[in-house]
Amino acid sequence: MKQLAEFIINNDNFAVISHVSPDGDTMGSAAALLYALKKLNKKAYWVCEGKIPADYMKITEIASLVEYEKPKKTECAIAVDVSSPDRLGNCLELFNNINKTAQIDHHITNTNYACINVVKNRNACAFNVMELLDELNIEIDYNIARALFVGIMTDTGRLSHAGVTEQDVIDTSKLYAKNIDHNNIISTLFQTTTLKKVQLKGRAVEHIQTAFDNKVTYTYLDSADYLEFDADNSDSEGVIETMRSVEGTLIAFFIRQVPNGYKVSMRCTPEYDVSLICSSFGGGGHKLAAGCTIEGAKEDVINSLLNAIKEVL
Repeated sequence: MKQLAEFIINNDNFAVISHVSPDGDTMGSAAALLYALKKLNKKAYWVCEGKIPADYMKITEIASLVEYEKPKKTECAIAVDVSSPDRLGNCLELFNNINKTAQIDHHITNTNYACINVVKNRNACAFNVMELLDELNIEIDYNIARALFVGIMTDTGRLSHAGVTEQDVIDTSKLYAKNIDHNNIISTLFQTTTLKKVQLKGRAVEHIQTAFDNKVTYTYLDSADYLEFDADNSDSEGVIETMRSVEGTLIAFFIRQVPNGYKVSMRCTPEYDVSLICSSFGGGGHKLAAGCTIEGAKEDVINSLLNAIKEVL
């Protein structure tokens, strides 16, 4: 962490990069870092393949990511919550063309692809950003606290996931102390939804299947499903959690169609490790939550996943 802090102090111009199809943790962590860089009078901007989902645009700190002016020349890059180079998407070329690179991440499957790699196994990358800000002697103000809160709440299931620790709760409590209007964030992200999200989730429920004596629950969405409801991939957020919530489920997966095959999201109970399964397909993530992309037809992708899961069960 000290090395990354010195990297920031000793340089002035940064591209902060989130992973493709950005989620709350990568955006919240990036937003907090950008606010901190601004406090240090650094020039910085945010880049990412994929737009900010509509719900997140209702949160000022996340919406501000698109307001930073891009400088004529980028000297340094910091990837945030990005476990491997392919997760940089169309920002990979930018990253590769910059000599000074760093990353801050929390995935156990991280490939250490930057010049400076800060990878600590916490339940949200936002926790690692909090530690970085402490190393930089940056006070966590209202805006930074709200950005970090978004990252933590989304990646820990509102501090409900099995791996959440006492330290996670203690660190999160420091954000509540900043009077962040936490109820507004929770309501915006978790308690309010659009009609097309409900319709899309309903379609996923229609497709639900089980395997291995109901120990595995899975579903899919094809491109035609998204088109029918005028939805995008951010509208299917939460589908995998619905699969995981089915009684008796030990491992759940959700696949959605992408141009070259299917994007896989996987969850499991604590006695299993889906990061190992997804790593076998070129993906990765966490023990209890991981993902990958598999080329091929839907039936072939599902069969490949079921065969891999069978070996684990």
